[in-house]
Amino acid sequence: MSAWANEPVMSTRQVLATVLEPVLLAWVLWFWVRAVFGSSQPFEREAWRFGLAASIVCLVRPGAVRHFPLAMVVLPVFAACAAAYHQWASVAATAPDSRSWLALFAPASHLLAMLVFVFGTAHVLRLPQALGLFAVTVVTSVAVLAAQTVYDRTTTNFVFTEAGSTSLPSVAQWGGLHQVGMVFVLAAPLAGAHLIYGRSWLGRCAGGVLSAAFLVAALTNDSTGGLVALAAAFVVMAVVAALARFRWRLRQPVVVGALVAVLGVTVALTMVPFNVLDNIHGRVPIWRAALAMVGDYAAFGVGPERYWTMMQTRGYAATYLPPGSSGAENAHNLFLHAAAELGVVGLACWVAIWAGMIHAAWRAYEARIVPVVALGVVGALSGLALRSMSDNFLDVLIATDRSRIVVWSCFAAATALGRLVRRPETAGS
Repeated sequence: MSAWANEPVMSTRQVLATVLEPVLLAWVLWFWVRAVFGSSQPFEREAWRFGLAASIVCLVRPGAVRHFPLAMVVLPVFAACAAAYHQWASVAATAPDSRSWLALFAPASHLLAMLVFVFGTAHVLRLPQALGLFAVTVVTSVAVLAAQTVYDRTTTNFVFTEAGSTSLPSVAQWGGLHQVGMVFVLAAPLAGAHLIYGRSWLGRCAGGVLSAAFLVAALTNDSTGGLVALAAAFVVMAVVAALARFRWRLRQPVVVGALVAVLGVTVALTMVPFNVLDNIHGRVPIWRAALAMVGDYAAFGVGPERYWTMMQTRGYAATYLPPGSSGAENAHNLFLHAAAELGVVGLACWVAIWAGMIHAAWRAYEARIVPVVALGVVGALSGLALRSMSDNFLDVLIATDRSRIVVWSCFAAATALGRLVRRPETAGS
């Protein structure tokens, strides 16, 4: 009998999926590069297209739907229901005869896009080789962006503004120094992981050089919050690596305590330039206004994309913000903003998503599954979570949709790592 007799026979759909998956991997890597450097375009629309294509291929594989974060599904579904509830009256009034049902869910479209994109991309990145290529693409592309930032600032003494500038297109398209600093926070830990866990001196030297380069770029970029979050990300990676090495019995409480300490220091340092609480540029008046809104609409929130409208119409901005303040467009805190728009359900989902992603990458590191990438993802998501305490880079009003693409890609990488931990024997299926 032939040796091939006992080999499983793939169906036509599985053969097609096997052929398409490398194409999808190339697509998502090129998508990342274009999100970093490309001209202004509807990136979220392409995220829909890619996510749907990758999800269709994903569903061909057995067990592909398993091990996907439940909170990632609950959040957009709840947001869509909340959007429909708040939009019903306006949609019915503008189109009484032919209601546009899609308009009911439009405010939650970016969260639905996140679900589809992360689901599909996590499947494309499910192999260790794919995760390695993803990490290399992220570090290389953002290193070029960092070099452009340093060159521009040192040669032209260019001063960033919130609206960006035509003198540095790649930075201007991000909307200013805050978004650029956020990208550094995502990429630098992936390079620094080689410094902490590198198996060779060459890898450690490369990781050290790149980490130093990102630090210089962050200093040059002049975003205090980004610089603090970047330093905190490296502290978190060092703590996780040390606990994995020594395997203390109380390692998880130690990590929780360290994260709380880092969080406190981050918030304190972020407030350093604004030591007057009611300063027009400070965060505290903005947070007070957001907390007041959360207190009034704690159960279900004010609805997605309704934060600015409610801040103006219900008097929160006039009551809590100094005259002339521009801080009413968002809560300058991702989790506080989520609580204001979607109530305790939205807040719980975001906390569960972020904690689950970091925990999945942490478990992958401890299991030595793509450990360099896993440790880098732990640092990247931890740093971004801390950075999101003073800004909201996923807000649809102030951030370009390219900001959401890079964050969603890191979510997908963490989800792929979680799948490798739970089903290492089928990681290549």
